[in-house]
Amino acid sequence: MISPEKQFEFITRQIAANTTRMYDAFKLFVQLFSAIVGGSVWLSIQHASAANAYANILNVLAFLVTVIAALTVIVNLSSWYRYREAQSLLTADAPSPELRAPPPRFWPSAVVQIGQVLCMLAACILFWIFNPLAHS
Repeated sequence: MISPEKQFEFITRQIAANTTRMYDAFKLFVQLFSAIVGGSVWLSIQHASAANAYANILNVLAFLVTVIAALTVIVNLSSWYRYREAQSLLTADAPSPELRAPPPRFWPSAVVQIGQVLCMLAACILFWIFNPLAHS
């Protein structure tokens, strides 16, 4: 049987890993989305005649990048929440209240991730509206 200390150590590492993955997903979204926007601006300036052919492809690509990044954030947030629940249960029998991990509360804990997903959705919608290839 695994000792409670080892379980706590494992759970704590998983919480940290999920937090890192959430921020990495947003960072990857920013990088890929910037490349899409930059590429569309460059294409609209350099190859105006071919712009309409690529407008729909880039809209779809922006949508797919947004969906994958948002799902990554949401799945890792869900996993983080479950590990925090496990951490709280594991420390429920601690001898003093200072040693107990409080149960997770979704709302204050997920504010940043909700903001990330909303930012991704806003960027995708704004790209659809202002896609430079659709307006060249």
